[in-house]
Amino acid sequence: MELIEKKIKGSPPRRYIYVNEHKVLSLFNLSLLDKSICAKRTNSSYNTNKSDKINNTSAGADLASFFLKALKEKKPDLNKEKPPQSWIRDCNKLLKIRSQEQIEKVIHFVVNGWWLKNILCPESLYQKIDRLEIEMNEKDSKVGSAKDLGKNKEIVNEIVKKFPNRLKSGEVHVGEDYIEFNYGPMVPPDYITFSEGDFMEKVRGGLRKMGMCLEGL
Repeated sequence: MELIEKKIKGSPPRRYIYVNEHKVLSLFNLSLLDKSICAKRTNSSYNTNKSDKINNTSAGADLASFFLKALKEKKPDLNKEKPPQSWIRDCNKLLKIRSQEQIEKVIHFVVNGWWLKNILCPESLYQKIDRLEIEMNEKDSKVGSAKDLGKNKEIVNEIVKKFPNRLKSGEVHVGEDYIEFNYGPMVPPDYITFSEGDFMEKVRGGLRKMGMCLEGL
């Protein structure tokens, strides 16, 4: 160590201590190479984090591709050839709160029912996933017998024949396995699947709300 005195014009002298780094290291038998060890550790940690990030992004990309494929099966004119980066980012967010198997099950529920027109991207799926799971579980708990399913389909066919104008106007919409009653922009629609145990009760309720004749049903 050296004591250095520095004078500045117009000011009292100031004293500083100069430390020779190499001499200090030699006293403790240390080497400047120790710095390279720290650097290696830092690089190793960086590479591990980078690997985790790549794996996470890959899973998000796979889920985004699955979602897009499911949508295009129901809506072939969908104007997307591959998932954008925003989809992958939102799929990664989904994978932090649900497993891939759980998310794929919800996607299957979405694309095969009324929710399809409202869930057209992973961001919407992320925002609504709790509600979607509740409705999906309710649907599973109300599945009727095969005999009831056939009867419910016959009832829907009768509605289609009896109220063609309501279908043309969009007030009533019939899908592969559901019927939907639309009451207007201020009232939530009723979405009823053919497999629900209380299907007939709900259908009658929808017909009443729309002022449609129940005779023969």
